[in-house]
Amino acid sequence: MFATPRPSNVRQYGYGLFIFGGPLANLLSGCLALAIASAFDTPLSSAMFGGFAVASFVVGIGNLVPFSTGKRRHSDGAKLLTNFLSWFQPSPARQPLWLYSLGREGVDPEDWDKRLIDEAEDWEGTESSQKLLRDAMLVAHYFGVGDVLRARAVTERHMRTANKQSPYLMLSHAFLIALLDHDVDGAYEILNALPEDRKDTFAYWRAMAAVRSVAGDQAGARDAVARARALKDRDEAQPDADDDALFFAIEHETPLPKSFSRGDTR
Repeated sequence: MFATPRPSNVRQYGYGLFIFGGPLANLLSGCLALAIASAFDTPLSSAMFGGFAVASFVVGIGNLVPFSTGKRRHSDGAKLLTNFLSWFQPSPARQPLWLYSLGREGVDPEDWDKRLIDEAEDWEGTESSQKLLRDAMLVAHYFGVGDVLRARAVTERHMRTANKQSPYLMLSHAFLIALLDHDVDGAYEILNALPEDRKDTFAYWRAMAAVRSVAGDQAGARDAVARARALKDRDEAQPDADDDALFFAIEHETPLPKSFSRGDTR
């Protein structure tokens, strides 16, 4: 797990080296191809190895340019720039950024550094945006490892202390208090308070399905599942196996599972 970021500058330095390794490999292979082309000095070798060298240099240098082509598709240059700028963040404020980098790079929540999680839990920053990011990533981690009690503790803190509440954390809290506390009224109150643009998302209908099921409205729960699946069919969500288990339980009126991954957070 050499690439897994940790709070220390030493680990940060190692992560930067890891990211730079890709472009560096392209540049070195380009230099090697040029050396081979020069050593043999024939039209065929010049064409083959010279072309390979040019392609390697273009890919290597091009990937050092910071750009993004999607939610998780960042060039090595963009990752290096983010890594470099984080050196100038005050040490405590790095915790949410490290968590975000873990999630963005697709590191399995079970492999997230425990010390980093503990330090993020204890971190008391003043920036509301940093707190929001910290809480969102902690919930994603606890969902990912199936620790719904810790996830609920984080969402409760967010709902109690946040100046501006996150729709994702609101949805997570409604989902959790319905499943764990059977607090249907509280869950409905949160879902009704969501911004309108969040009321036709996969995460909304997944939460609504759970709330209606706990409330005993099985027909309404199945309708919510159908709406969630429709969003899945339109490629607007990326549900995981735990979401499928939840939907299966609702459709077959069996007990709801008690452990969930974060799934789609939109």
